[in-house]
Amino acid sequence: MHIHLKKIRYKEVDELASMAEIYNTHSPFLSLEYFSVLAEVPEQHGEFICIGEHAVIYLGHSSAVKRLPFFQQSFVNQTGLRCYDQLWVEYNGWLGSPASDDSIAETVLKYAFDKGDVRLSVSMTTDADLWTRAAKTLGASISTSQTIGYTKSLEGLETFENTIATLSQNTRAKIRKSIRLLGSVQEDVSLSVASSSEQILEYFNGLKRNHIEKWQNTVEGSGFQNSFFDSNLLRLLTHYPNFMKILKVQCGDNTLGYAMYMLKNESAYFYCSGINASLSEGKVKPGYILHCKAMAYFAEKGFKLYDFMGGDAQYKRSLSDNSVIFHSIEVISPNLNGKLFSLIKKVKDLLSF
Repeated sequence: MHIHLKKIRYKEVDELASMAEIYNTHSPFLSLEYFSVLAEVPEQHGEFICIGEHAVIYLGHSSAVKRLPFFQQSFVNQTGLRCYDQLWVEYNGWLGSPASDDSIAETVLKYAFDKGDVRLSVSMTTDADLWTRAAKTLGASISTSQTIGYTKSLEGLETFENTIATLSQNTRAKIRKSIRLLGSVQEDVSLSVASSSEQILEYFNGLKRNHIEKWQNTVEGSGFQNSFFDSNLLRLLTHYPNFMKILKVQCGDNTLGYAMYMLKNESAYFYCSGINASLSEGKVKPGYILHCKAMAYFAEKGFKLYDFMGGDAQYKRSLSDNSVIFHSIEVISPNLNGKLFSLIKKVKDLLSF
């Protein structure tokens, strides 16, 4: 099946979304709001593409091999450049809900390979089979890796105590002991959501400060040390208040931390947090308290799911009741350039062994 494909600008994405309601996807990352971040990336690093009448995707481009710029690669809704990709994407795919999903994936791959790309990457998707089938149709080779994510049903969790009661005995004990060590009782745990622009900035700066303190000396670093990451998260909070929220959780006079969420389809997606490091030592678990209070808040507001998103961590395992498997996919072009790239990659791997 032939599907028409054309390059478009972000303002046309807005127009298409208004006409066809293609924004109605399950993923908060596949939304008009989040695509506005990709619109901030310099045009030389990527392009928006309309596929057929009901799907839009962003394809980022960068070199696949250092010092060999003729080996180009594409990324679905990313660029391959760390400065832009620290604003990561999960539940990856395209903005829209076309009936012919396999044909859409095949069209995207064919477009990338026909223009000479040696590889196309799709990170953190739950639709691995779709891309695998499309790759096989084109005779392309594919490799995948997995990342686990975690979720929690919010059914019946409208209070802090109800939320804690769903957890294991050990986790309940840790949370209650943490509150006691802070010289408080459960009723002293409070949550506030930033509403005004002044409050959003206050909470954002608090989260940013705590996040940098924790991550600045690690290999990954803190995204908030990246101006693109920092400015676009703040823009999402201020420009799209129904899509992204930031909140603060306190226990008595102690600020436990701040957390940021994307909201879509009755689900709250936990994006990042800044926990008070001075309270995180010893037996105190400020992050556990924060998440439980947040779950109770979103449940009371009518949300059905709390999504911790991708990445394995003890607190996610302890507080969740379900898991999600994300696949990151690399498809190598069946064309001559792709075969040459695969050969060079194998040689480099052997030399570095």
